[in-house]
Amino acid sequence: MPRPSSVVTALLTGVCLPGLPLHAQDPSDSAGYRALTQTPLAAFVPGPTASLTGIHRSGPALQLRYGLVSYGDNTFTHSFGLGGDVAVGSGRLGIMGGDYHPACGNDTCPGHFMAALTYSDNLLGATLGRPGSRATINVGLDLGVGYGAPHDGTLLAASASMPIALVPAGRAVRFFSFVAPGLGGGSAPVNGRTEQGLRARFSAGVGVLLLDEHLGATVGVDRVFLRGGNWVAGVGLTWTGGHSTR
Repeated sequence: MPRPSSVVTALLTGVCLPGLPLHAQDPSDSAGYRALTQTPLAAFVPGPTASLTGIHRSGPALQLRYGLVSYGDNTFTHSFGLGGDVAVGSGRLGIMGGDYHPACGNDTCPGHFMAALTYSDNLLGATLGRPGSRATINVGLDLGVGYGAPHDGTLLAASASMPIALVPAGRAVRFFSFVAPGLGGGSAPVNGRTEQGLRARFSAGVGVLLLDEHLGATVGVDRVFLRGGNWVAGVGLTWTGGHSTR
């Protein structure tokens, strides 16, 4: 599995909860963090799309996503997403709606609706290894714009990432690993004002392809970097119909 040269680590101080002041650092940093993590762009880990697997099919796809954030005081945020995508040119154009749902045991952190429009494509694939043990390194591109509707304002976000995956060839069940560095940002209400910010992000995980590559699943983590920020853990499922076009 490809490994980044370094990963910035930090402890969570609760900046994910909507409606709570974000005091970790500059308000623009907190705005970019909130806009990404409270929309589907970073509320979920990457799913098993063509940008990761290098597999292109002609039919539409159904996507299911779940993300979990755990806090130090035994509270959690659950994110749920349902969407789909279709083939557009060499890539896939998708839409997803979902629910950002903090579970803190009272009404001080209500959830909200969120949605995203995405585009993913596989940029290149390089085959490595001997004939009996070949694998492909796929390099892809994921682009997205996100929307969230918390009680205190509107979240608008955009993100670009470059997933890199190592996918073995020629097996009925294929396991693969991936990393996905990226950059994103957006606007969000912070302490009663609308601020804008830009943040780096990073994802990593493992996946599996089943049922003649129609069904894929990923398990991983995603991080938008902020001092006092948090990791998101999650799973993604994708069913894609149609025939292979590559």
